[in-house]
Amino acid sequence: MSHLSFNMIENALFEAFKTTADPGKILPTATPTNVAPIPSVLPPTPHYEVVGHDGKVTLWVIFALMVISSAAFAGMSWTVPVVSTTSRVCYPVI
Repeated sequence: MSHLSFNMIENALFEAFKTTADPGKILPTATPTNVAPIPSVLPPTPHYEVVGHDGKVTLWVIFALMVISSAAFAGMSWTVPVVSTTSRVCYPVI
């Protein structure tokens, strides 16, 4: 049933094309215009940011504070038993 309806639509379109198109006239595919070409877009020159002396000192101070706090945390956690023989509390180990 669908094949029959497709053929009917195809035939109707073909007949409509035959009656509207002039076989002796070739239609142009593109028409010339008087529009100027599109100019190329150039990005602006990049603006680089640099780290000054104060920024470098600040980064090193924060790094030192993080190392000290990590060492302090590791030292405090070193005394916590992972598995205790007297209690049933078990600390998870990653």
